[in-house]
Amino acid sequence: MEKDFTKKTSLKKQNNIGEKMSENTNSPNIFFISIPYSQIKINNGFWKNKQDVNAEKAIFHQWKMLEKSGCIDNFRIIAKNKEGYRKGLSYWDSDAHKWSEAAIRISSARKNTKLKELIDLYIKLLQEAQDEDGYIFTYNQFFFPETKWKNLLIEHELYTAGHLIEAAVEHYQTTREKTFLQIAEKLAEAIYIQFFNSKKIEVPGHQEIEIALIKLFRVNNDRRYLNLAKKFIENRGRKKLFFIQMIKEFLSVEERTKEVNKQIEKLTHNKEYEKKVMSDLKIDDIPFLKFRFYYSALTGKYMQHNKPFFKMKHPVGHSVRFTYFMTAAALLQQELENKIYLQQLERIWKEMVTKYMYATGGIGSLPMLEGFGKAYELPQKYAYCETCAAIGSVFWSNELLKLTGKACYSDLIEWQLYNAILVSSSIDGTKYFYYNPMISNGNYERQNWYRTACCPSNYSRTIAKVGDYIYSMKESELWIHQYISNSSKIGQEINLSLVSYFPWEGKVKLFINFKKSNYKLSKLHFRFPSWTKKMKISINGQNKEFNHQTNSETITTASGYNPLLSEYVTLEDNFSNKTEIDLEFQMNVTKLYSHKKIKENRRKIALSYGPLVYCFEKIDNPNSKIPFETIDTSQIEVKDFLFPNFGNIKIIETRNQSGEKIIATPYFLWENRGKTEMQIWINEKI
Repeated sequence: MEKDFTKKTSLKKQNNIGEKMSENTNSPNIFFISIPYSQIKINNGFWKNKQDVNAEKAIFHQWKMLEKSGCIDNFRIIAKNKEGYRKGLSYWDSDAHKWSEAAIRISSARKNTKLKELIDLYIKLLQEAQDEDGYIFTYNQFFFPETKWKNLLIEHELYTAGHLIEAAVEHYQTTREKTFLQIAEKLAEAIYIQFFNSKKIEVPGHQEIEIALIKLFRVNNDRRYLNLAKKFIENRGRKKLFFIQMIKEFLSVEERTKEVNKQIEKLTHNKEYEKKVMSDLKIDDIPFLKFRFYYSALTGKYMQHNKPFFKMKHPVGHSVRFTYFMTAAALLQQELENKIYLQQLERIWKEMVTKYMYATGGIGSLPMLEGFGKAYELPQKYAYCETCAAIGSVFWSNELLKLTGKACYSDLIEWQLYNAILVSSSIDGTKYFYYNPMISNGNYERQNWYRTACCPSNYSRTIAKVGDYIYSMKESELWIHQYISNSSKIGQEINLSLVSYFPWEGKVKLFINFKKSNYKLSKLHFRFPSWTKKMKISINGQNKEFNHQTNSETITTASGYNPLLSEYVTLEDNFSNKTEIDLEFQMNVTKLYSHKKIKENRRKIALSYGPLVYCFEKIDNPNSKIPFETIDTSQIEVKDFLFPNFGNIKIIETRNQSGEKIIATPYFLWENRGKTEMQIWINEKI
């Protein structure tokens, strides 16, 4: 048996708050407790619009595409509710599971009968499709009913199971209904029986199950799942002669694919259904890319199976796998009495931010590998920056924030939300980018759906839960991480109202009220963003001004963006009832300079304004040389602009070297007015 290294502590009381505020309230190794989105209502402003589109359009569009592609029918077929053949890639189930998690999050905040009916329909389908022993994976259930856990590194059984379990945990936490949770527990039990006492070194090819098992442990207190997650995390990188297993699985998958095609041919001659519904990714060819991919796969680097966690030196391999791996390790660290994982997690995070990250916060520089190259290998033309990778990075940073209370993690969350994640979706929520380039020749555009459709539902579950990232508490201290308009009820005592004009203006108002007049907050901690130099705070007419403290973290990052400059400003005043606080952050156009080791960016700059990265689109500058333009930064103005189908925004206006006007718009909005050339990094006139 594996030794249990974990312990549970008693509930951490939050003074007079009284009620459980977060899924990890019991975790012994956290700095503070985050206030969950269920207690926060985003009621106006920028993020209200994003959540409205997500809830009213995107989530229903995604269900429509899951139905149209055959993904939902796959469950109906396994449940014997419909005849036909199982469609799609082996891991298609996971897209539906992520959709259900997004839908559950949306439904918990908004009463929508239609969405509730779809969630209930989906849960019922899973009940009917699940095997007696708890197993559910439609690919094997249809094509190979006698085979389970066959090709763990490639066919994604455990990854898919993880997304089902995460959705079920979310459903239980928001509804307290156990139907979905019981499906997940039966599946988790089957996984535990299969893997925990196995003497083989077995790990999933795509990390996710580790996150799900820890979340399941937090709701049912069954420590077996925490221990299994720990085993998966610490087994990674310990397989000797890994390439032999990889080759065996490649050959097995090839044979199984041939068998699948034979079975399909017996049932139907319709081979064109996928092309009518969804798009495949098209990427430019990079010299030696295939060689690098196969080398990465066979050595284990691609799936972080080349070295054990504690011997890792830098980000490596597929970037979504990597960030999910780091998120799981951070979640596990929260449950341990000692801090054996923390130093390594922080060190690798800093490596990623300083050497492997694009200006938008995007990560993963190489297509095909969908992941990291070498340090400072950040090509603009081939930049991959998959949406799911940025989302995984936000998950990781958020767990590190809970462990340490450091502002750099919440700063990166803000930057990636506004730039690397929002860009994925069109304004109307019905089209998506899969990868997010730094430069475009005008041929790239969002699609309604993809054959690998991991990003749309991942995007939606993130936007639905953005309230999770706003506040944290520790005893009578309150931290404000994100300046997102909301009204919140924290526990039994505190009512908060925050009005934010982000990202277009740096003004924020915070109103604090207590149900009991004698209740007080001893300290308030406000994040001082890395992107501004000055911060003003006004409390009842008394003004305070803050400048960033000079510290050792003024290093040049690969991208020019440096979250390590962020910090918290602390006010100590025993804040009493009906406190009003005004914040103002200086907002200027900032010129980002990349590290000198990135040769193609020499003599180039990127522009940001507040938390937003800007880009130059040909549609705004028809007479320009985009994506090969040069600008004169001696003349820069910020102006108001009415963006079609979106509303008022801020644009940056400058001049090219010929003196003609050049306009830059926020990167997250690019390609919303049709295909067009685009660039972020631009030549600067000397």
